[in-house]
Amino acid sequence: MNTQILLLLSALAALVLVGCGKEDSPQPPTTNDTAKAKAPQTVFSKKLPESSPAPLPTPPPAERQPMQQTRQRILGEIVQLIGKPSAGLTGEHWKAIKARYWKPEFDRVVQPAAKPTKVQDLLAVPKGKESLIAQILTGRFSDISDKAEQDAMLALHTLALVTATSGGTSLPAALEDRKGDANITRGDLILFEVLDDAFVDVQRREQVSKAELDQWTQLATSHNSLHRLLALRTYRRVAPNPEQWLDFYRAYVNEQDQGILEEVTDMAFQTAKPEAAAVLAEIRARPSAAANPDFAAKLDRSIDFLQKLPSRGQ
Repeated sequence: MNTQILLLLSALAALVLVGCGKEDSPQPPTTNDTAKAKAPQTVFSKKLPESSPAPLPTPPPAERQPMQQTRQRILGEIVQLIGKPSAGLTGEHWKAIKARYWKPEFDRVVQPAAKPTKVQDLLAVPKGKESLIAQILTGRFSDISDKAEQDAMLALHTLALVTATSGGTSLPAALEDRKGDANITRGDLILFEVLDDAFVDVQRREQVSKAELDQWTQLATSHNSLHRLLALRTYRRVAPNPEQWLDFYRAYVNEQDQGILEEVTDMAFQTAKPEAAAVLAEIRARPSAAANPDFAAKLDRSIDFLQKLPSRGQ
């Protein structure tokens, strides 16, 4: 982990009054089942977007001090606004932060609901460009010249890290004011990027309450496809076991975005649990799956493979 990320996490530890220890990217627990589940390439075996990104370039020493000062100033502003939220952020905290940092440009629609495209296409980084997260973490904004907008990016990423390090329960609150809008805005993209990044190395919870699960499920069935994708990726990182993941994946059996549906099927298959076959069978039964012969064939092979795994207790 490079220097600027460590410094930011150290500052966050003081802000939220909880540990910011990072662990390896969440992976399914190793069991006899997973050892037997080395799947052929004909079933879902694509690597999921769970691993930590490649190390970012460290800014030259001359650039580090101003960047650190900017982060410290923004941390101070956040404390002035919401105090030290040791129990996690609330919807009111997020409202206060957005009232201070949200810019009109963030409400610009980048994908109208009437013209949906594969949501992952919106997240693709153009060749020769740095991702938004790379720019935030290095403090070198190649695409954003407005200082107030740069501050907003840093503030939102800071709050995303606070959300992750305090258990992740307040993630749905960050999107509460957007859940009814199917149009994807620039602000939706920004929140997706900072929250998806913050939750890569989050520590799993011992349990997720029914109320919290209901909030994540609302995101999973949101009109906004970017919110659905974010819920899919983050819930797996906080929920404690594959059985809970599989229950959650059932919220996606009617998913219309093919890219999201493929991630769901990959995640379900890679639990290496026989129970995952039932989830994939529900997806296979949908007309949209039958309309895609290659996808349907992969589902069939994956279901067959999972059904042959030994059940618990065998």
